[in-house]
Amino acid sequence: MIKIKEEFKLPTVLGIGLLLVFVETVGSFFSGSLSLLSHAGLMLAASFAALPAIIGKNLNISKEEGEAFKRSQFYSICLNGVMLLIIALYIIYKAVVLFADPVGINLAMTCWMAFSAFTGLAFCLLLLYPEIKKNKDIKTLFIKYALCAALMPLIASASAIYYLKDMYFFDPVLSLFIAAFIIVQVISLLKQALLALIK
Repeated sequence: MIKIKEEFKLPTVLGIGLLLVFVETVGSFFSGSLSLLSHAGLMLAASFAALPAIIGKNLNISKEEGEAFKRSQFYSICLNGVMLLIIALYIIYKAVVLFADPVGINLAMTCWMAFSAFTGLAFCLLLLYPEIKKNKDIKTLFIKYALCAALMPLIASASAIYYLKDMYFFDPVLSLFIAAFIIVQVISLLKQALLALIK
């Protein structure tokens, strides 16, 4: 098992997650794969959705400071939720455009990006696994990152099918599927923010 100090595990996992978001976003523009960009959005949503409860439990603040913290946390989460919703709507728009006017996908780059992201997520899951019985919020993050990892072979397969069979619609269909997951994450994020505010 990977040995990292307890206090560094979660920052390491979230740091890797955000790095993967950046790498996949850049890779999607060079590879032409919309599903890679969609996956980056899903990773961002999964990371943001896990933050509120985890941060709230690990900060030691007074009641008066806690109220101010809750309000600032609420506004921050709402801003993140709006940003993620815009990403999901952009993905839906691009998927519709690709149905009407498909573009080529760089198979080698898409598969390399998928493999790199899968490897990074596998490392994150190994770090999180020992903690899932101790903290339900970390367990939630583990499940969401596991879902993100499970999607990587589908993204590689969609680009391979496009390349080999010229069936272009698999990439935008998968992107729409991922966009739906992002919207679900946004709803979860806003729900957490509201519950944190009224407690």
